[in-house]
Amino acid sequence: MGWERSCLGYLTSDERLAHDPVTVGVVTRGFGVSKPTISKRLKVLERAGVVVRTVQDRTHQRDLNVAPLVEAAERLDRLGAAV
Repeated sequence: MGWERSCLGYLTSDERLAHDPVTVGVVTRGFGVSKPTISKRLKVLERAGVVVRTVQDRTHQRDLNVAPLVEAAERLDRLGAAV
């Protein structure tokens, strides 16, 4: 589970957000995890709307969509305030 948090941390880092979308190969660097393993996790995030995939020719790139994360944080804040 640690590498999954690190991977999401990479996608949400200030350094990463300043750049263009990345391929799975770029995301997997340094995590010691295979591309299919990362792809499987990213597909879950895609279904949740947190990661957006763009396809150009044979290259699939991923980028972070922070809107669902902001919405979830706002809902949690409202729930916390209501308790």
